[in-house]
Amino acid sequence: ARPGFLQCSRWGDHLSVAEGFAAQSGLPLSITTAFYYQDARVMEKIARALGKVEDARRYGVLAGSIRNAFNNRWFHPDGNCYDNGTQTPQALALAFGLTPEGREKAVLKTLADDLEKQDWHLTTGYPGTFVLVNALTNCGRPDIVWRLAKQKTCPSWLFMMKERSTVPETWKGGGSWNHHALASPIDAWFYTVLAGIRCDESVPGFEHFSIKPYI
Repeated sequence: ARPGFLQCSRWGDHLSVAEGFAAQSGLPLSITTAFYYQDARVMEKIARALGKVEDARRYGVLAGSIRNAFNNRWFHPDGNCYDNGTQTPQALALAFGLTPEGREKAVLKTLADDLEKQDWHLTTGYPGTFVLVNALTNCGRPDIVWRLAKQKTCPSWLFMMKERSTVPETWKGGGSWNHHALASPIDAWFYTVLAGIRCDESVPGFEHFSIKPYI
């Protein structure tokens, strides 16, 4: 590892309530590799948009090698799960398109099974909550996101908002009393999925957009 790499990666899925996770633990360890892959994919898209063909090719090759390494290290074929089997690693793989071809439904089932095991509560932290909402939506399960959005006991969004007009820093309501990190994924979901307002990425801004509410 490069000097300083572990230090800058110590947060992991910050404020996750998954069993065995702790502040500054760096868990799940797969999280940094997953985001490295996503960074490469975003850079590839940017390069294509700018007409930088060689840069796009280079970032595409890099993304492919990261994806292979990610699956070789973190995917457990026998259990159809990633890393330690908790919600965040499964959501990362599904949201970023890291799962091996043909295994998406199985990994989605692993994620859904854990949510049911937790009585439909999230165990995710800051980055994990963002990718979990996107993973469930992209895999055709916005119904699960809606179920989570209506959950009233801790950890849940409605629990954080109990007797408050602003969103606190942690699932249990501690820390800052005006903190967007855990709330922003569901807030964005209300616009892009519940209201169904989606931009067309092939043109700048919202020059073209679609409206398809989730009923």
